[in-house]
Amino acid sequence: MDSWETEHHGMVPSMLRQRHQALAALTAGAFVVLTSLFFGVSSLLHFQEAQSAWELHNAHATAVAKSLSDFNHLAGYGGFIHNFKNLVLRRDLPRYQKHIEANIVGLRAQLDQLAALLPDEKDKAALGQIRSTFEVHISDYAKVLQMLAAGARSDELDAVAKVDDGPALNALAQLSTSIAMHAADTRQLAQSTYADAMRYAWIGGALVLMAISAAVLAMVMFLRSIIAANDIIRKTQAKMAEREAQLRTTQRIAHLGGWKSDLESGRLFWTEETFRICGLPVTAQVSVDDALQYYLPESRERLKRAIKTAIEDAKPFDLELQIKTTQGDVRWVRTQGEVWREGAEPGVISGTFQDITEDKQADIALRAAHDIFERSAVVAFLWRNEENWPVEFVSNNVTTLFGYTAEELTSGSVVYSRLIHPDDISTVEQEVAYFSSSAAEKNFTHRPYRITTKGGEVKWIRDDTAIRRDAEGNITHYQGVIIDVTESKLAKEQLQLAASVFAHTREGITITDTQGTILDVNDAFTEITGYSREDIIGLNPRILSSGRHEAAFYKAMWDALTARGHWSGEIWNRNKNGEVIAELLTISAIRDGHGTTQQYVGLFSDITERKAHESQLEHLAHFDALTNLPNRVLLADRLHQAIAQTQRRQQHLAVAYLDLDGFKAINDRHGHKTGDQLLITLARRLKEVLREVDTVARVGGDEFVAVLADLEGPTASVPLINRMLAAAALPVQVGNLSLQVSASLGVTYYPQAQDTDAEQLLRQADQAMYRAKVAGKNRYCVFDAAQDGSIHNHHEEA
Repeated sequence: MDSWETEHHGMVPSMLRQRHQALAALTAGAFVVLTSLFFGVSSLLHFQEAQSAWELHNAHATAVAKSLSDFNHLAGYGGFIHNFKNLVLRRDLPRYQKHIEANIVGLRAQLDQLAALLPDEKDKAALGQIRSTFEVHISDYAKVLQMLAAGARSDELDAVAKVDDGPALNALAQLSTSIAMHAADTRQLAQSTYADAMRYAWIGGALVLMAISAAVLAMVMFLRSIIAANDIIRKTQAKMAEREAQLRTTQRIAHLGGWKSDLESGRLFWTEETFRICGLPVTAQVSVDDALQYYLPESRERLKRAIKTAIEDAKPFDLELQIKTTQGDVRWVRTQGEVWREGAEPGVISGTFQDITEDKQADIALRAAHDIFERSAVVAFLWRNEENWPVEFVSNNVTTLFGYTAEELTSGSVVYSRLIHPDDISTVEQEVAYFSSSAAEKNFTHRPYRITTKGGEVKWIRDDTAIRRDAEGNITHYQGVIIDVTESKLAKEQLQLAASVFAHTREGITITDTQGTILDVNDAFTEITGYSREDIIGLNPRILSSGRHEAAFYKAMWDALTARGHWSGEIWNRNKNGEVIAELLTISAIRDGHGTTQQYVGLFSDITERKAHESQLEHLAHFDALTNLPNRVLLADRLHQAIAQTQRRQQHLAVAYLDLDGFKAINDRHGHKTGDQLLITLARRLKEVLREVDTVARVGGDEFVAVLADLEGPTASVPLINRMLAAAALPVQVGNLSLQVSASLGVTYYPQAQDTDAEQLLRQADQAMYRAKVAGKNRYCVFDAAQDGSIHNHHEEA
């Protein structure tokens, strides 16, 4: 591995040795005393000259190192040039204006001082590159101040602040490297001078030993010079080492390394920081090919193309690439390079090597955060503390919330106070005034309030605000974030409404988990069932079971819940005091976003009274109100059922039509109440003389029909018919009256030879009844199909 410190090794010392050897040969034959005196005086002058030279070299090296360190601190990594973009993009830049301008004056002074201290043309060219970039930054700084005063946006400032600092930073690195090389040459010169001075002293000492008294005096003076020169050289070397350490520290802090390669020999030089960045010890031997292997494949190809272009077209390069260190860490580096020519041919290519991993990661994170913020529902704002709160800044995603673009809001055509709903503006103003009145108050959150969008839509927002004050404590701005809480606000209102409905509805509500364990009930549940929340929570709804429903009923209920997510129907339950009540129940499954059932909600009402009323209505619809016997409607239904049953069982049935004889005279003579009591008694007697399978119905004022089922044959009906006639003829006691009537009864049978329906059977029995009346009453007649026509005609004549 070559070193910049060894490039000139041997050149200066060799020349000095040749000169002193020639001088020794010329003076060897001179007179001993004259030679001793001459050599003594010469030694003194030589060391005095060496002392002056070292002091001058030390002062110059110290001044150069200090000036470069100060300038690198002010302008390099983290300084004005490197940090220019972050500095000028601050919205509060005017607050730092005096500090920045004082910094600019100091930087110009440092450039002038470095220009005076560095006479080398390459160093002056590097200073010129730095000064050019610096002046561009100063010009852009002035433009940014003007644009800030005009209210420019961040993206406009960003466009102005994009200055290529690569050449300047590269030149600064080259300058650091050049000064380091100069320091090394100076140290080598000091070592050579010291060696020559010592050699010169030993030759003089030999001559002094040959001299007489004058030589002794010269030797004393010579030894004093040697001691003084040795002390100067030692101090100078220590200071030079200190300045070199300062340069290495500056490069390490800036993560800035250097590199140089001889294009003819292929030799490569790295600074200590370059070794450190790659994870190698400074003693490692690295070739050009080895160095390229540290770059990741895509970065390696880009660097090769850039080096080729730099050699062929003399075009510097500045690349951000990725390397993989010896420890396996992937890091971002900024690699800069430029070709230095010796005549027409390129001789050396050199540049800087800077670890920018932290900056790159911060930039990536910043861009990601900016993208996330712009896509989020959180709107950032900055209002001026003026009337109506003019908008100074608002993030671009404001359009989603307000309907207005950021440009519309910051142009002044729309002020924020005009966006607040008229019913809420007074409350918002009071909150701002309250929190602004305290000098210690910095941040506050408004209660949610409404705004009206550009399209007229009303939205609820949450406003988190921070108060900004100037140096005197005066409020200048309000800044913060706004979030659309319309959905959560409406959801909260819906939850409040649901809670109110849950608490105040007249319907009972039960909430269970998927296993049927009761989680909660409302007050109406307690009112209907008698169970308190403490009684019922943690139990299963089966505690309410009345026992009226079979297992199939509950299975059908759960099958419906599983398939459709809900079930509705009537159910009989038992309340806490054991009373059976009728309920109209709806059960719904509550499912999450994935369709998984989380709970069941049951909503029910007590319909016991309604069921009783319905039962009464149904009874009135099917039973005679006076006698409580089935009416004509229920008779027709039971007759149809009896016909179907007869067909299934292959049996017979009889239809008997009964009409009271003499009832009209009693009703007219004694009144309707007496007649009604007579009908009630006769109806009870008819029902008592028949079997349970039989039906007796009242179909008119004093007309009854009996359906006699489960008969083996027509003759099996005769005993039943005779009992009905006998029951009708018995006296009836109504109050003090003993009343008596008889009955005429017509009978027909099913099945018959011809197809016969229920209506035909009733008509046949009616015809037979009229035949019995004609025949003398208090008897029965059986319908004869052969005589159907004559009976019918006789009935019409009657």
